[in-house]
Amino acid sequence: MRWSVVDAPLDSSGRGRGERRAPVALRAAGLVDRLGARDEGAIDTVITDPVRDPETGMVGADQVRRAGRVACSG
Repeated sequence: MRWSVVDAPLDSSGRGRGERRAPVALRAAGLVDRLGARDEGAIDTVITDPVRDPETGMVGADQVRRAGRVACSG
C-alpha cells in the first residue's frame, strides 16, 4: 500500500487558531518522508464564517460542506 499526504487543516470554529500552520510543521518534521508517502499538496479547507448554523449547531456549516466535497473529489 502506498500512502498519500494531503493538507486539509480543518477548523470549524471560524477563529483560525493555527491549524493552517500544521501541514508545514509536519512536513518540516519529516512526516512525508518517514511515511514514504506521496505528497498530494493542499485542499482548500479554510473556514472563515464564524456564524453558527441554527439547524446543525455547526460553525461555518456551508464552508465545512464545501471543504468536504473538495476533499472527497480530489
